[in-house]
Amino acid sequence: MSENQSQGMQTNLRWNYTVHVIEGGFFMGGIAIVNATTVLPAALQQFGGPAWLIALAPVMMGAGTQFAPMFTAHWIDRLRRYMPMLMVTGVFQRLPYLLVGILLLLSAGSAEGLRIAAVALTPLVSGLFCGISLAAWQQLVANTVPVHRRSSLFASRYMIGTFMGLFAGMLVKSTLRAHPGAGGYARLHLMAFGVLSLSYMIFAMLRETPVAPRPAHEPRHDLIDNWRSLPGLLRAHPPLARYMVLCVTLSAVYIIAPFLALHIRSALGKPAEYVGVLLVVQMVGGMVGNLTGGWLGDKFGGRRVLLLAQTTLATLALATPFLHSESLLLGVFFLFGFALFAGHIGRSATTLEMVPMKSRSTCLAMVGMVQFLSMLGASGLSTLLKSGGGFTLNCLAVAIIAGVSIPLILRLPAPSACSNPCV
Repeated sequence: MSENQSQGMQTNLRWNYTVHVIEGGFFMGGIAIVNATTVLPAALQQFGGPAWLIALAPVMMGAGTQFAPMFTAHWIDRLRRYMPMLMVTGVFQRLPYLLVGILLLLSAGSAEGLRIAAVALTPLVSGLFCGISLAAWQQLVANTVPVHRRSSLFASRYMIGTFMGLFAGMLVKSTLRAHPGAGGYARLHLMAFGVLSLSYMIFAMLRETPVAPRPAHEPRHDLIDNWRSLPGLLRAHPPLARYMVLCVTLSAVYIIAPFLALHIRSALGKPAEYVGVLLVVQMVGGMVGNLTGGWLGDKFGGRRVLLLAQTTLATLALATPFLHSESLLLGVFFLFGFALFAGHIGRSATTLEMVPMKSRSTCLAMVGMVQFLSMLGASGLSTLLKSGGGFTLNCLAVAIIAGVSIPLILRLPAPSACSNPCV
């Protein structure tokens, strides 16, 4: 990091930190209105969507987000400013929610296939536009917030998002009760678009310091050159290679995520609007996970947060098949929210800790591609297990894979010992 960048980071730290937190909180609050682990699976099930599509629901946005960076990282590595690109992709990242809301309001009663496709593709398309500039956003965060403040940054963003998610849960319940079916889900998508638009306006207030220009003698890589450099990057940075192996196991949560809310609703015999209650419980668990993850991550690094999240995930997966009372099953969904949000904080912070400064966009894209493939694999495994032996097999698989991740997390170097010199 150049002296000019470092000075710009310190000068604008309080302002940028605050903007990052508020913008991220509103973005996640908007997404919570059409939550991928409660509302989206319920919508697809109500519209008659197949089990494999319901299993994909929680990973749709993440898959799109993690797939695209491998095709844009070589270009982003050349940029001196990231905000212009992010402002353009941010429009198209939010627009699908407006379009699907309008479509659901106008679609005829017989257009079930169209509704299923629209609802399922909305987070995927949004994620793809996010993924195009994901490495630019990660670079922007790394250049505006020092390493020892990032866990609390991510935690604060998630805290606002989960707090808004509490209201989103009540909103979902009342909306689906008053407007069951497509009309209710249309209104939820339109409300999500409104909150996401507000997050966009807040994001525009960030103050960016341009990065130092690359040396004139440094060669410019195209897409193919960038891909060819990947094995060399892994050999040069062994901790990064180990972290990518860990990322495969961190996707275990997506084996249980698509069907957990549906399992609880079925076990308790609750109607569709009960997903609003589950969303509130998940957000409360997420708030506790955010507070814990932010404090733990800033003090000890993202590795400790990942360890806590995976241990919690393995525990709840083992317990779920044996629980039948409403209070205990709501406790499971509370722990699910805790593990999900703490895991997001731990992964976000650890990723920036593990990648080296040189070719950072490429390394981030490489990690993203591994996450993309593992998320799809987890979704496919989720469908197979659910159709082959019921939800108990999903829980068992999550417990085993999350258990395997624990020794891998313990092998990661502490932030001070990893190869990333950025501060």
